[in-house]
Amino acid sequence: MLTKPSRCQSCVDCDLKSPLFNLLSHKELQYLNSDRYEVEFSAGDSIFKQGSAVNNILSLTSGKVKLYLEGIAQQSLIFKISRQWDLLGGPGLFIDNRHHCSARAIEDARICFINHTKFREILCQNKEFSNLFWKQMNQDIVHLSNRFLSNSQKHMHGRMADSLIYLSEVFHDSDNGILIGKKDIAELSGMTRDSAVRVLKRFSTDKILEVENNFVKIINYSKLEELSRVG
Repeated sequence: MLTKPSRCQSCVDCDLKSPLFNLLSHKELQYLNSDRYEVEFSAGDSIFKQGSAVNNILSLTSGKVKLYLEGIAQQSLIFKISRQWDLLGGPGLFIDNRHHCSARAIEDARICFINHTKFREILCQNKEFSNLFWKQMNQDIVHLSNRFLSNSQKHMHGRMADSLIYLSEVFHDSDNGILIGKKDIAELSGMTRDSAVRVLKRFSTDKILEVENNFVKIINYSKLEELSRVG
């Protein structure tokens, strides 16, 4: 039987829960908390796989997780890096109870697993909670549309610039820069790893970035914005 850690006994008193859940009453939080559990993941751990069953909605309380589509010939496309307070589960929760993407931790993460049936009950009962939840879901759709447009219409330098601007927003809390693998940057930009490495090297030569192993530090943000605009 899974037990809750001492720091994570009640959703009512939790200071790590998403602001979305602050819209719930104590009674609603206790209802969700009754069979909720927390899991700790290490960097590189798989959280769920495309095609698997959706039994819970996942609330990311710390760390970062990549969401990606698994295509043919073991090619993947990262469309989002989730961070603290994001909800993971996707549209499959409301369509066919299947995950339509995969999720993997890119740094150590803690995630709360919330029973999807209870979550949907609360959505039907609490209008304010429901409105904010669907607003966040629609924001994800807008983000996904922008990523698709960038990767399908821009040249490699423009796509890389968009990816790095996006990553700078995701990793804004890091003073040391962006810690992410070259393969992940490539999959986020819709290109091969070799192509991504070549573009990063060019950006480094042009004094736009400093690259050391898996650390990327932006030193000329305005140039990145210019490359993004021209595509």
